[in-house]
Amino acid sequence: ISIFKTLGIGEFKYRLLISPNIGQNYAELVLPAKEQDAIAAMILEELEDENRWGQAFASSQNALAQLASATVAEHHSGQTLELGPETL
Repeated sequence: ISIFKTLGIGEFKYRLLISPNIGQNYAELVLPAKEQDAIAAMILEELEDENRWGQAFASSQNALAQLASATVAEHHSGQTLELGPETL
């Protein structure tokens, strides 16, 4: 037995699969509704956080590329120092 739960976050939908082992023992594992809601809220917060990080990284690619180019230019012009564990 596999149990699926669909969670919606904005325009995204996630399907969570509960393992067959849990499905077989589901009657023994049922938590009170309040605890289930708390766990579901934690999962949704994590998924929303992942979505925000993904959007932040996607929207910062141009700025990161400019920083990388500036850093390489500084290195080629001798404005950087090599660091190793002994110099940190």
